Amino acid sequence: MATRAAYFSPSEAQILMEAYEEVKDIIKKKGNTATVIKQREKAWQSIADRLNALNMNGPKRTWQQVKIKYKNILQNAVKKNTHRQGTGGGSPKADLTPAEDMALELNKGRPVLEGIPGGKETSIGSSQDATRFIQVSGSTVFLLEPPAQAPDDADPGEGPSAAATAHDGDDDEEETISLDSRRHEDPDAIQWENQPGNISSQAIRKLYGNHLRRQIELADIDIQYKKKKMENLALESEIKKRTIRKLDLEIKKLERELQEDDTADDHLYERYRFSADGIRYLCRLLGPRIKHRTARSHALSVEQMVCVALRFFASGAFLYSVGDAEQLNKATICRTIRSVCLAIKALADVFISFPGHRRLCDIKEEFYRIAGFPNVIGAVDCTHIRIKAPSGAHEADFVNRKSFHSINVQMVCNADCVISNVVAKWPGSVHDSRIFRASEIYQCLSQGEFSGVLLGDRGYGCQPFLLTPFTDPQEAQQAYNHAHARTRARVEMTFGLLKARFHCLHKLRVSPVRACDITVACAVLHNVACLRKERAPRVPPAMDWDNPDIFPDDDSGRLLRDQYVLNYFS
Repeated sequence: MATRAAYFSPSEAQILMEAYEEVKDIIKKKGNTATVIKQREKAWQSIADRLNALNMNGPKRTWQQVKIKYKNILQNAVKKNTHRQGTGGGSPKADLTPAEDMALELNKGRPVLEGIPGGKETSIGSSQDATRFIQVSGSTVFLLEPPAQAPDDADPGEGPSAAATAHDGDDDEEETISLDSRRHEDPDAIQWENQPGNISSQAIRKLYGNHLRRQIELADIDIQYKKKKMENLALESEIKKRTIRKLDLEIKKLERELQEDDTADDHLYERYRFSADGIRYLCRLLGPRIKHRTARSHALSVEQMVCVALRFFASGAFLYSVGDAEQLNKATICRTIRSVCLAIKALADVFISFPGHRRLCDIKEEFYRIAGFPNVIGAVDCTHIRIKAPSGAHEADFVNRKSFHSINVQMVCNADCVISNVVAKWPGSVHDSRIFRASEIYQCLSQGEFSGVLLGDRGYGCQPFLLTPFTDPQEAQQAYNHAHARTRARVEMTFGLLKARFHCLHKLRVSPVRACDITVACAVLHNVACLRKERAPRVPPAMDWDNPDIFPDDDSGRLLRDQYVLNYFS
């Protein structure tokens, strides 16, 4: 457990930062040798000595306390500066103290995180590849059978390399040299043996014979060890073969149960969140991208890989737990989840399309049926995906307003809770409005590429293409707010369905980049489940983040909102 920093008065914090400025070159010196570490400790101790000399009656500071206090000053300064720049997700915090201001000045070269490298933002408009998978007939959307051949960008792996199961048991024969023949070839050897104090050739041959016998014994021991090791490897291989046969029998048993009893879908849904037909569809869809080229080292089948990934997405359990459930080791589970996740992410532009796969007039009509709010093409909001604390200089950027580490994901959905746009590349401290203004969908809507408006909460500024509720509504405005809240609630329902269907999104114990990939993959699977009419999970009540606005309303946006009230809600 980390040690809690002792209380430092503002004057002590100021003195600490002034002393740090004098020795910062030593503290920031690169290297992990014993000499460098000792120099750093001496530098921190000099700061502590300076504080103790100026405060004779106060508590004595150790260099560890001084180091922790400096880190706390720097972290608080970064957080306050982030909020002050409008990226903290709330109202501006208190002004910086002199010590915090000095900490920012001393760390002026610290890089600023602009999005997570490797994050994903889905493209706007329909993808050309979407016609290969999705067909629209009137107001109905159908999923087509996936093409049998592998796509051009597919790069299936060969699977894990085969481990060596046997070793060459033949040992190199040692060449023996006859001492008698050497002695006959060299007449001086006989004279040398007859001299007093010299060892005879017979004794040398005896010693050399003992040495050879010892080498033979060691070789026999090594051969026995290798035989025993080969037997163990053969036993492990037999156990793996029996496990695979057991899994195959279980799969066949499940298939027979599916044909005999429809209740078997309950068993699959509880573990994988898809029915048997849905899992078969995903296997045909992802097969060309994840199928192993060979069966070396008992490579997993497409069905096994899909089930392993779905079980992780559905449960969010540790990899050990998923491996125990599927009777596979942790390394295999990790590689399989990563492979399937990237294959699903590659299909994001096919299944996630703004404003949707239906016609624009059908999308507006579905929203209008909810509460009579006209001309709506989507509801926008952000949700936080909790992650483990990342390492590196940008760790503080991922701490959100609720004081836990997360990534902030923006989504736009339709009236039927199908996701039409995803932006998963921003840390948790970034405000919803900033994510929206930096997204591609903001640029398209501001240029008038789509006819219609989005609905957002008070965390966004009112725009001609993004309508928000009134802060203090009057009589007619109350009707507008009521219809707005009921219509915009679809995005909250979508977040609830997504996290209830895939429990891994409640907390991801992975790096921020992989958390973005998993989030996009879950969004794609959510759309596939919605289009296939899979069973919807029970949705718990959503958490209200009470996101305040940091950007002012646009004049044209307020004018359009007043026109909506006058024309439709008066």
